[in-house]
Amino acid sequence: MFMFHQDSRNAFNNKREEEEFRTNYQTLFRLRLPHSDTVHDVMCKLPEKALEHIKCWMLRTLLEKKVLHKQRLMKKWFVLAIDAAGVVSFKKEHCEHCLRQLTVRSFLGQFDKFVFN
Repeated sequence: MFMFHQDSRNAFNNKREEEEFRTNYQTLFRLRLPHSDTVHDVMCKLPEKALEHIKCWMLRTLLEKKVLHKQRLMKKWFVLAIDAAGVVSFKKEHCEHCLRQLTVRSFLGQFDKFVFN
């Protein structure tokens, strides 16, 4: 969804109905455009190790093809943020370095999540 600048699976599904979007997807990936719910179902069935291998493969490919070279920090370092949320979680705090999550309900009735150390 990030690649297609969509905020949600629903937005992606709505966008996929546009002919230009379908054509661009097929040109870029040389594949038929799947429904995002199907993609979600497949991703849920994959073991976490497989997803970790996919992340490593994607990063290796980006580095090999020098896609990230123009964005290096001080023309030297690569800056990457990799979301590992859900990869490892603990019911109890097991060390002093654990991040904690707090969910707060605002006066508007919305829930906001905060992660802190």
